[in-house]
Amino acid sequence: KQWYQRRVRGQREADPILVTTSITSLREGFVSLFKDISKVPSSFEDEIRSSGFGWCLQLLNECFENFFAEDYDTACDLASELREVAWDKLHLGYWKDVSVEFRNLYSYSGLLQAACEVMKSNSTTISDETIKILDLSILMGGPLLEPNVQMVIDWIDQLNSSTKATQSNSEPKIRGISEVDNSKESEPSSKLSKLSDQPSSSSSTSHTTQTDYNIIQSPNAHPIVKLDDPPSMEEFLVKFMNTQTPVIICSAIENWPAFKKWRDFNYLKKVAGKRTVPIEVGKSYLDENWGQKLVTLDSFIDDYILNGSDSEKDRGYLAQTQLFDQIPILRNDIMIPDYCALDADDEPQINAWYGPKGTITPLHFDPDHNLFVQVVGKKYIRLYSPEHTPSLYPHSSGLTTNTSQVDVENVDLEKFPLVKNVNYLECVIEEGQMLYIPRKWWHYVRSLSVSFSVSFWW
Repeated sequence: KQWYQRRVRGQREADPILVTTSITSLREGFVSLFKDISKVPSSFEDEIRSSGFGWCLQLLNECFENFFAEDYDTACDLASELREVAWDKLHLGYWKDVSVEFRNLYSYSGLLQAACEVMKSNSTTISDETIKILDLSILMGGPLLEPNVQMVIDWIDQLNSSTKATQSNSEPKIRGISEVDNSKESEPSSKLSKLSDQPSSSSSTSHTTQTDYNIIQSPNAHPIVKLDDPPSMEEFLVKFMNTQTPVIICSAIENWPAFKKWRDFNYLKKVAGKRTVPIEVGKSYLDENWGQKLVTLDSFIDDYILNGSDSEKDRGYLAQTQLFDQIPILRNDIMIPDYCALDADDEPQINAWYGPKGTITPLHFDPDHNLFVQVVGKKYIRLYSPEHTPSLYPHSSGLTTNTSQVDVENVDLEKFPLVKNVNYLECVIEEGQMLYIPRKWWHYVRSLSVSFSVSFWW
């Protein structure tokens, strides 16, 4: 695959990089960028006009004109007004039904407002509010300006790095993950036993020599094949992908910078603390009290990792988030596993999963191959083969037809009797391990400690 070959050769396609080591160079960058994007595409104009919002195009034009005339106060006010209009449109009905051009309008207005805030400020640093505006332009905006917004954030990262390099490193030490109290939350079930040595799998493909985890005491539970060393590409394809067989690969990410760096909250706060990220709050997305909110990574770590609540309804989880597209400096800490090149036409979708002990992902399946990598902490994972789908009682309608109605840790056998005799695989995935979950295999996940995981879908 071309993307894989480029990565192996270390040849990444990139635009020329503007070096921004001062607020002056950042402002010059904005002027140059806006000369390129002020002429909006005709398709964007046509869609906005056909929706009855042609006046927004005039407002956008005036915003650019005032920016180039260096009337940043007026340009900022106009951009703010446009953001409010676009924001309202983004929150009408289902997200999937939102016009992409109104998301693009939100990006235009956000980028303009952020630029105006920088241009009219007397400060040599970038405000948290400006960074939040840019983050929201990525999270809520459309694809048209996403590369441009990301480029601006990269400029700001350069500027902040240059500024910090001139300051003394006198920040107070923030606790590492090993120092966080993980004892608040009980183990997944009263049926859970302490991790103990178990006989290794009899499978000839298992390289396990001593320990497999048998967490829930059930005759239906079976261990997942575990390999001490990563298999070759051919072996992985033939023995696991082609046969749809889950497997745990040990010693899979010891060369990732994230394997050491992400244990340190101070590092995460330093490189991404001011960035706004989406999180889930509540037991799981099936719970009636479940919700979503936008917070800075600083706030998430302080409020949900270091000082998290014992209550399930108040538990926060940065779940299934494309964090690495938003924050490339964290993307540089990980590497796409070579196995993702098998049966693939493009790079995989990479998701982040970061949260305290006790976070839950209900039993569900995904349509893609999944390499689930445990970078920090540990999680209990249970897998069911697709052949058992009728016995797992999927929701019959709505957005959760890929999710089971069954709480696998507290099964209501009167309501879901077929679950009783279904065999499943289980494991505790530890730091540095990678779990292959084949397409459409059901999986349930619960964190047993503060945990940071990365999944690759393709």
